[in-house]
Amino acid sequence: MELSDDGRASFPVANEARGSRSRLLQRLLRVGGRTRAALGLRKGFGLAKLNERAKPKEPLSGEFLKELEFEFQKERALLQELSSRLRSAF
Repeated sequence: MELSDDGRASFPVANEARGSRSRLLQRLLRVGGRTRAALGLRKGFGLAKLNERAKPKEPLSGEFLKELEFEFQKERALLQELSSRLRSAF
């Protein structure tokens, strides 16, 4: 692949984990949304967005990390071999 460097050093988070600030408010908004839909109103007021906050992602378990290491060990070895060949060619 021929990709050019765009010079970025930091990359924004995509699909950040989100949570509610208030569970009670979230429940009330959900009930209000159902009521609004039953009345045939499609557009909301955007209140649910105001109740959202960034939520820290849970770290991967040690067991899962070991499983990932095992599953990708062949691919990692191949990449290491190929990169060694490339380095020795220069």
